[in-house]
Amino acid sequence: MRFAPALVQSMVIALVCVAVTPAGSRADEVQLLDGERVQGVVGVFAEDGGVVIQLADGGRRELAAAAIVEVQSPQRGTLDYIRISRYRDSWSRLEVLSRTFASADGKRRVTLAGAVHIADLSYYDLMQDHLDAHDVVLYEGVGVQRDFADIEIPTAERRAEELAHPRRRGGLRHSDLVALDFVSSLQVGMGESLDLTFQRDGLDYSHSWWWPADVTSEGLFGLVDESENSVFMDTLSSSNLRLQIISNNIVLLAMTEALTSVFTRKPMKLVIKEAFAELLISQMSYLGGTATEQPVTAGVEAAEAEAGEPEAAIELPRADTWVQEILVQGRNKVVIQRLEQLLDGAPDVESIAIFYGAAHHADLQRRVERLGFKPVRDEWFPAWDMRHEPKPLISPEWVEKVKAIQKANAERVGDGQ
Repeated sequence: MRFAPALVQSMVIALVCVAVTPAGSRADEVQLLDGERVQGVVGVFAEDGGVVIQLADGGRRELAAAAIVEVQSPQRGTLDYIRISRYRDSWSRLEVLSRTFASADGKRRVTLAGAVHIADLSYYDLMQDHLDAHDVVLYEGVGVQRDFADIEIPTAERRAEELAHPRRRGGLRHSDLVALDFVSSLQVGMGESLDLTFQRDGLDYSHSWWWPADVTSEGLFGLVDESENSVFMDTLSSSNLRLQIISNNIVLLAMTEALTSVFTRKPMKLVIKEAFAELLISQMSYLGGTATEQPVTAGVEAAEAEAGEPEAAIELPRADTWVQEILVQGRNKVVIQRLEQLLDGAPDVESIAIFYGAAHHADLQRRVERLGFKPVRDEWFPAWDMRHEPKPLISPEWVEKVKAIQKANAERVGDGQ
């Protein structure tokens, strides 16, 4: 395998940067009334203004709003629903955001809960509890259907009975057409090699308040037929080129990390896992956040805007690739339609969770805000916990032997030998 001089030069520069830049250098900071500054990564922004901050030593601190002067957190309020947090040289996590929105009157809540399709089993346990606390959960699954015409919400007694049973992991059915989503396919392809659990095997979808809210197989083909973008042209587009450049840079970073692991003693499997996490983030951010500079409202949304409804007049970005238009925005329109059916047809439902892949949520957030909801709470869930016990390049035994030799040599010098 031959490398171009520019690539070799880039590898050398990246190697130097990795060697001199400490992992986990990005940290949030919370300034308290008593003058203390707490550094770490904020994992919860509570509705009352309090925060929960994850510390590099593994501990967590819950800080009440009354004790806080200022919170400095670059990611607060952004449309990023997935991130990698590096707490120290030997510990990082892939984390996924769950953001809760409140209606204008404060009586109803909609939660956009981000998902990754492969994760630690502990992540799915946390998400199961988090989602089960909502009145209704709307989840993705192409080809799986439910009739929303007759909405029946389970009683508290029925919920308690179902929750008392052991969890029935697995059972999620979906169309094979989901393979068209290359991000999902990439995750599934890497799952086993990274010792991660598949989403369909980690959650109990059998609860009567968990409802599929996605396109049918026929509906997906209809979106393809109506698309203004082309699968073939996507492969030639500048957007696809940008994604390739991002991917190549991450591969380069992985190679440099692999080289430095000779000195840091980081396990190679962990190097690969962190590189894949970075790749996953870049692809999800690209799919969820990249758009052309021309915002549009289309179809029913445009008609609503012309009718003078202020919330409907908020413009949504035009998708600039086939994948964005169909697999993200096209399916998002469907789940928002289901959400509106619930809001209109089930006035007793106070909390609804939408559990979709994290790539969907930047667009979903815009659509939820168009319905008059405002964000009130952020909570980050650890999907992949990546840590190792740091090992010195030279074992302690060898260090002691070297010290003994040095001492013996010093004694000889002192004795004039």
